[in-house]
Amino acid sequence: MLSQIITKVRALIADLVSSDFQIFTYTTSSIFTLAQSNIGSITKVEQNGATLDSGDYSWDSTTNKLTITASLTVGDIIVITFTYYKFSDTEIQANIRSSLVYMSVYSYSADEDYEMETNDIYPTPGNKDTDVMALIASIIIKPIWTEYRTPTILVRYNRNSDKDEIIKKIIFQAKWAVGSLKIITID
Repeated sequence: MLSQIITKVRALIADLVSSDFQIFTYTTSSIFTLAQSNIGSITKVEQNGATLDSGDYSWDSTTNKLTITASLTVGDIIVITFTYYKFSDTEIQANIRSSLVYMSVYSYSADEDYEMETNDIYPTPGNKDTDVMALIASIIIKPIWTEYRTPTILVRYNRNSDKDEIIKKIIFQAKWAVGSLKIITID
C-alpha cells in the first residue's frame, strides 16, 4: 500500500526515474562509491566495455557502494549505469506521515484515524484516501506548484497561498467528494 502512495506522490511532483552513469578507473579497491543520491537500481556494470553479470558485483543502497567481485587489473575502466530519483522513498514516506497528521488534525474522517507503522498504513486506506494522502504529501514537498491532479480531485491555487490553508481546504473538499470529480480553486 505504501509503495502505491509513493508512486502517486512521485507522479504528482514529477519525480520521474532518471538514468545516469559514473566512470571509475580501478587502482586498488574494488569498492566504488557512487556520488548520486537516491539510486533506485544498478542497470549495468561494465569493465573495459564488457558487461559484467549481476553475480560479479554487489550493490549496497545504504552506503551507495558497489563492490566488484570479478577479477580487476589496475587501469581497468569501470562504468556503472544506474537509475535514480530526486527524492528518496524515505523522504517521501516522511511526507506521507505528515499528511496523516494533517488528515487527523483537520478531521478528514470521523471513522478512520490513519497511522503509519513500519512500512504500512493502518487501517488500510481506500483509493480515494490514498489519493488525498498523496496530494497532501505532494503539497508538502512542492508547495510552489499551482495545480495538482488525482483521478478524483483537481486542485488549483495561487502560488502565494499558505500551504496549511491549501491542505485544510483540500481535506474539507475531499471528505465530501463521493463519486465525483471535485475541482478546488483557491485564490
